[in-house]
Amino acid sequence: MPNALQRFSAAVNILPMEEPSLTLLNRFLSIFSDEDPVDSILDLSPDVSLLQCTYLSKPDIILQPMLQYLANCGVSDREFANLQRVCVKATPEHLGFFLRQEHLTSSVGWTLAGPLPFSVLNVYLPKGKTRQLVQSWAATHNITNCISYSRIVGPGAQWEEMTLAVPSVDVCLAFFDAAKLVLPPRPLIKVAKKGSTSFALTVWFAPDGGLIRAALRAHDPTTRLTLASRLEIPTIAESNLAVLEGYLQVTQPSWIEMGRNSNGRDALLGYHLANTDPT
Repeated sequence: MPNALQRFSAAVNILPMEEPSLTLLNRFLSIFSDEDPVDSILDLSPDVSLLQCTYLSKPDIILQPMLQYLANCGVSDREFANLQRVCVKATPEHLGFFLRQEHLTSSVGWTLAGPLPFSVLNVYLPKGKTRQLVQSWAATHNITNCISYSRIVGPGAQWEEMTLAVPSVDVCLAFFDAAKLVLPPRPLIKVAKKGSTSFALTVWFAPDGGLIRAALRAHDPTTRLTLASRLEIPTIAESNLAVLEGYLQVTQPSWIEMGRNSNGRDALLGYHLANTDPT
């Protein structure tokens, strides 16, 4: 049976890609050998306009390949110093780096995976209204743990992303209300409340402190929630998605995000492949 990295590479390569994105993606997929103890994560929008490939592992395993890859992509020494400061304070269990492609534009970045203390990480968020909103919301609802914290660092595009563990859908939606965002459709919210037992809020921060995107994340979604979310957002053909999941050897995403951005509503499907074969 193919291991996680083999399945990840095979699945990504069937997605519709054009040059130069295809070359960048294949270069990213060749960084690790099949035997390396590295997890892989695939995030994609249902219409595949956004695709993100992430490698994740323990810091002592992934740090050097990560630094080399980001340096080859032109990431500055100042950004590496910033990464070091954050890691010293947050002491993440896992580090990662990623290649993101959106509408034929590529960017790279790094990520810390938790649990991570929100009290430590929130000071690194861009100053502005969005950070104030998140801090106030977190204090009101006793939110203390981050699942991940990421920085998109170039070339060109830069923003930050934080995913915070929440106890319920309603707590997540309270942030939507505070940020004056339109809530996900009521029928979808109803299905989500029964479609998962683990939820999170994902927030994307612009460099000037503005809000780019906020989303409700549902982990290990039921089949009903998966189907309901796909009906709300234009998707690639179900047959193509079934082929992708066949290559990944999964039957549904690891998580679903239902969000709002400057263009309206959006969705992301997340697939996390552990570095050992399923048993």
